[in-house]
Amino acid sequence: HPSVHRLRSAWEKEGWGGLFKGNGANCLKVAPSRGTQFLVYEFAKRQMAAASWGLASNGGLHAGARLCAGGFAGMVAAIIVYPLEVIKTLRTVYPNEATGIISAGKAAMKYGGGIAGLYAGVLPTLVAMFPYVGVEFMVYETLKTRWATAFGGVSTLALLLIGALAGAAAQAAAHPLDV
Repeated sequence: HPSVHRLRSAWEKEGWGGLFKGNGANCLKVAPSRGTQFLVYEFAKRQMAAASWGLASNGGLHAGARLCAGGFAGMVAAIIVYPLEVIKTLRTVYPNEATGIISAGKAAMKYGGGIAGLYAGVLPTLVAMFPYVGVEFMVYETLKTRWATAFGGVSTLALLLIGALAGAAAQAAAHPLDV
C-alpha cells in the first residue's frame, strides 16, 4: 500500500523525526485555534440571543443559528492560525529549505510576496471551515440538549459519544471541500 511505503521510507530516512516533520507548527496552532473557536462561538451565540435572532421555542438557539455561530467561529480561528498551517505544509513539503518554524515562515514570506505568503490559499480553507466547525458545534449542542432532555444528565461517556458523532458529521459535511 502506498501509505505504508511512505511511512517506511520516512522512518528509514529520518526515524521518528521524519514521521513528525511539521508537527511542531501543527501543535502550536491547536490550542489557539480551538480556544478561539469556543470563544467566538459563545460570543456569537450571546449576540444572536441578545438580538433575538435564531431563537428556538425553548429560548435557546435553533440548529441553524448554532451552525452559523460555529461556522463564523471556525473562520475567525482559521484566519488567526492560518500562517502556522502554511508553515506546517512548507516544513513537510520542503524539508531542506524549511528546516524549522522560523525558516519556513521566512520562506513563505520570501516566495509569497511578504505577509501575503503566510495566507496563500486561505480562501478555500475559510470556505471549508464554515461547514466543518459549524456542523461540529451544531451537532454537538443539539445532541447534548436532546440527550439531557431524554435521559436527564449527560455523563462523560455520553459526551464522548456525542463529541465523536459531532466530529464525524463535521468531517462528512466538509470532506468534499477538502477534496
